[in-house]
Amino acid sequence: MIPLNIQIKNFLSYGPDLQTIDFSPYQLICLAGKNGHGKSALLDAVTWAIWGQARKVGGTIKADQGLVKLGQTQMLVILDFICNDTHYRIRREFAITYGKPYAALDFALVSDDGQEIQSYTEKTIRDTQKKIDDTLRLDYDAFINSAFLRQGQANEFSKKSPKERKEILANILGLQRFEELRQAAHEQMRQATAQQTQLMALQEKLALQLTHEEAAKTTHAQIATQLEQEQQQWLTLQKDDLTLQQEAITHQKKELELHHVRIKIDDLNTQQTAGIQRLQTLVQQWRSTHRMLMALPEHATLMQQKTQLETALTAYNNKLEQRLAFKEQHIILQQELITYQQQQEKKAQESNERERAAVHQAELASKQAEQSLKTVTDQHTQRMQDHTKRQEQRVQLTQTIAAAAHVAQQYKQEEKVFEKRKAFYQQWLTQITWLKKEIESTQQKIELCHDDVSTSCPLCEQNVSASRKKFIKQKLVQTEHAVNHRLQRLAQALPRLKEILIEQHKKLNALKKELEAHTVAEHTLAQLDKDEQAYTTENKRLTDELVAQQERTAKLQKEHATLVEQFAATAARMQKQLQEDPELIRRQTTINKLAQQLTELEYNADAHKADQQRYEAIKQQLQNYEQMQQLQHTQCERMQQVHTIITELKELRTKLKNLATLAAAHKAVQNAAQALAIQQQQLKQRMQEHATRKEGLLEQKGRIEQQLAMFKTMLNERTQQQAQLEELSQQIDDYQVIAQAFGKNGMQALLIEDAIPEIEQAANDLLSRLTDNQSHIMIESLRDLKSGGTKETLEIKISDSAGIRPYEMFSGGEAFRIDFALRIAISKLLARRAGTSLQTLIIDEGFGSQDEEGIAHIMDAIYRIQDDFKKILIVSHLPAMKDQFPVHFLVHKGANGSNVHVIEQA
Repeated sequence: MIPLNIQIKNFLSYGPDLQTIDFSPYQLICLAGKNGHGKSALLDAVTWAIWGQARKVGGTIKADQGLVKLGQTQMLVILDFICNDTHYRIRREFAITYGKPYAALDFALVSDDGQEIQSYTEKTIRDTQKKIDDTLRLDYDAFINSAFLRQGQANEFSKKSPKERKEILANILGLQRFEELRQAAHEQMRQATAQQTQLMALQEKLALQLTHEEAAKTTHAQIATQLEQEQQQWLTLQKDDLTLQQEAITHQKKELELHHVRIKIDDLNTQQTAGIQRLQTLVQQWRSTHRMLMALPEHATLMQQKTQLETALTAYNNKLEQRLAFKEQHIILQQELITYQQQQEKKAQESNERERAAVHQAELASKQAEQSLKTVTDQHTQRMQDHTKRQEQRVQLTQTIAAAAHVAQQYKQEEKVFEKRKAFYQQWLTQITWLKKEIESTQQKIELCHDDVSTSCPLCEQNVSASRKKFIKQKLVQTEHAVNHRLQRLAQALPRLKEILIEQHKKLNALKKELEAHTVAEHTLAQLDKDEQAYTTENKRLTDELVAQQERTAKLQKEHATLVEQFAATAARMQKQLQEDPELIRRQTTINKLAQQLTELEYNADAHKADQQRYEAIKQQLQNYEQMQQLQHTQCERMQQVHTIITELKELRTKLKNLATLAAAHKAVQNAAQALAIQQQQLKQRMQEHATRKEGLLEQKGRIEQQLAMFKTMLNERTQQQAQLEELSQQIDDYQVIAQAFGKNGMQALLIEDAIPEIEQAANDLLSRLTDNQSHIMIESLRDLKSGGTKETLEIKISDSAGIRPYEMFSGGEAFRIDFALRIAISKLLARRAGTSLQTLIIDEGFGSQDEEGIAHIMDAIYRIQDDFKKILIVSHLPAMKDQFPVHFLVHKGANGSNVHVIEQA
C-alpha cells in the first residue's frame, strides 16, 4: 500500500475546508511542525480512512465522535493509494445529525487516467471494510505492530506477550489463509464425521428391520392359501343368489297385479272422499242462505225510512252550501283588508326610510368613535404600565451596576490565586510521576544488589567489592525511604489542594456570572433610556389624540340621540293615522257583519253525518233484499245436486267391497314375497362379509408385498451405505492430515520459523549500526520445559557487553533503538512477503530519547533502508532530525485549523 494523496475535512485539528495533501512526488518525507499542530493527526487520518481506527479519544460514546474537530458535526477523509500496481480510493465520512451518528464508507477502483471509477462498495460498512482488508491482506493491529511506529508506542510489538507476538507475526506473514484452510478442513471433517455417524445409525436400523423378512414371506404364503378358499366360497354364494333372483322376479309380477288393485281402491276412496266433501259444502251453503232469507225485514218499511232520510239530507245540504258561500266571502274580505293594510304600511315605511337611514348612519358613526376611543385609551394605559415597569427595572439595574465594581476587583484577585495554586498542582503531579519512576528504578537496582553471584555494580556495571556493593545497597535503601516519604507527603497534600482548586473554581465561575450579569445590566440600562425617550414623545401624542377622540365621541352620541327621538315621533304619528283610516274601518265592519250571519245560520254537521250513514245502510239492505230474491231459485238447484251425490256415493261403496275381496286373495302372495326378501337379505349379508374378508386379505397381501419390496431396497441401500462409509473414513483421515498440516503446529509454525532468521538478520544489521556492534537481538521460538520437551513461544532477548538480558531490562534510549531495529525488520519482511505489498514505512516521533550520536545512527539507518520502501513518512520536531530530510511537510495550525505546506530543500 503506497499513499498517493489524502483529502481531509474537520478531522481532529484540520479545518472545515477540504484540504488535499499530495504524497506521490516524494519518497522520503518528514512531517515537521510544532507540537499540537496536527502532524500525528495526519497519520491518524490515513489509518482512519483505511481501517476506521485511530488514536483513542476519551469522553465520547463512540470513538469516531472524538475525532471530529471541536465545534463541527461532520468529518471527511478521502485517501488515494496504490496496492499491487492498482489505484484505489477510499472515502470515509462521519457526521452527527439531530443528535444521531451517521457513517459512510466507499471503496473504488480508479483508472490510470483518474477519470473512471469502478465502485467496490458493498451493502454494509462491515462488508466494505472486509473487502478493503482482503485487498490489503492486512488489518489495523498488524499495521501498528509493523510498518507504523506510533508516537510513544514504538514498543507496541515488544511489550506484548509471546503468544500475541506470534499471532501478529502470523498475521503479517499472511498465515490467515492457512488458518482458514485449517478451519475449512476441520469443517469438512466435522461434516464427514456427522454423515458417517448418520450412516452407521441407518445401517443399524436397516439390520434390525431386515430381521423381519422371513416372517413376512411366511405370512405372504398363508394369505395366498386363504384367498383361494375364499374364492371357492364366493362361487357357491353367487349360484344361490341367482336362484333367489329368479323366484323374486315371479313374486314381483304377482305383487304388480296386487299393486294395480290397490291403485283402483285408492282412486275410488279419493272419489268417495271428494263426493262427501261436495255434499257437506252444498248442505252448508243451503242452510246459511236459508237463515239469511228468514232474517230479511219488510220491503215497505225500508222504502218509507229511505224517503224520510232523503228529505232531511236535502235540508242539510242547502244549509251547508249557504255556510260555504259565507265563509268564501269572509275569506275574500279578509284578504282585501290585509292587502289594504300592507299598502298603507308600505306608504308609511317609504316616507320614514330616509329618517331610518340617517339614524342607522349616526349609530354606526357613534360606535366607531367609541371603538377608536377605547383603542386609544388601551394604548395609553399600556404605555403607562410599561413606563412603570421600566422605572422599577432601572432601579434594580442601577443597584446591580453599583455593586459590580467590587466584584471585578475580587474576581481578578481570586483568578491570580487560582492560577498560582493550579501551577503548584501541575508541578506536584509531575513530581509524583518522577518519584514513582525513581522508586521503580531504585527497586530494580536493589534487586540487582541481591544477586550474590554477580560482582558488577548496579549503577555503573563495573566490578566492585562485596562491602562496596553492600554500602551501595544501604544507600539505595535510604534513597528509597526518602523518596517514599516525599511521595507520601505529596500524595497527602495533593487531594487537599485539588479540593481547594475545585471550590475556588466554583467561586470564580460564580464571580464570572456576576460580571456577565453586570455587562448585561449596562446594555439593558442603555436600552431603557432609549425606550424612555420614545415613551415621552409617544405619550404626548396619545394624550392629544385621546382628548380629541373623547370630544368627537360625545358629539356623535348627542346627534344619534336626537335622530332616535325624531324617528320615534314620526312612527307614532303614522301608526295613529293608520288606525283612524275610514276605508279600513268600513272594511272591518263588513267582515264583522258577515261573521255574525255565519254564526246565526243553524247547521249541525254531526247530525248531517249520522243521517247520511243511516241512509247508506238502508240502501244496502234494499240491495241485499233483491239479491236474496235471486238466491231462492239457487236453493232448489242445490237440493237436486245433493240427491245426485248421494246416489253416486252408494255406487262407489259397492265397487270398493268387490276390490277388497280381490286384495284379500293376493295376501298370501305378499307373505311369500316377504319371506323371499329375508332370504335375499341374509345372502347379501353373507356375500358382504365374504367381500370384507377377501378385501382384508388382499390388503394384508399388498402390505406384505410392499414390505418384501422395501426389504429388497434396504439390502441395496445397505450395500451402498457400506461403500459410502468406507469412502467417508478415508475422507476423514485425509481432512485430519490437512488440518494438522495447515495448523499452528504445522505449516504456520514452519513459515514462522523460516521468517525468524530473516527478521533477526535485518534487525541485527540495523542494531549493530545503531549501537556500534554492542547489541544483538535473539528471537526464540521454542522454550525448554522443566518436565521435559519444548513449548512454542516467541521470546525476545538482547545480548550486549553486560550479557544476555530480557527486553524489559533496557533503558528508554536503548529500548527505542531495539524497537526501531525490530520494527524496521518486520516492516521489510511485510514489504516483501505474504502478498501484502505494503511498501510504506511510518515513524511518528520517538527520537527524543536519543542523543546526537543516536539520532545520527538512526538517520544513517533510515537512508540505508529507503530502497526497501516506496514511501517513508517520518514525524519529528527535532531540528537535528528534520534538517536531514530533503522534503518537509510543514504542518501549521491556524485559526481555521491545521494546514500543510511542502518545503523542498537540497
